[in-house]
Amino acid sequence: MADMPAQVRKPKQKAAIEGAVGKAMTVISPLRNEIFTTVSELKVAIREKLEIYNAKPFQKREGSRRFIFTETEQEKLHPLPSIPYDIAEWFTEEPLNSIAILPFKKITTRIPTSM
Repeated sequence: MADMPAQVRKPKQKAAIEGAVGKAMTVISPLRNEIFTTVSELKVAIREKLEIYNAKPFQKREGSRRFIFTETEQEKLHPLPSIPYDIAEWFTEEPLNSIAILPFKKITTRIPTSM
């Protein structure tokens, strides 16, 4: 995950970001006066606050975040693979000067000139 600024003149993005920040502050801000000596203590405290937040009922509709997750989303999850990723080596036999750089729609693409 990376911090990326919202695009200029895109108020919809900014509203979504502000909403996400507000939700994170709701979970984290009650812990501001507590002292944690290890990261695992902090993680446990955040997990507890997050469980409370997810179990809190919605104001304008039935259920809670936890209810919606268990009823509709959890069954669609797939188990994680046993190997997290395959290590791959990418190499080319082409010398560097035989690669062309093509700008296309503000994206720079590198392709071999032998194509």
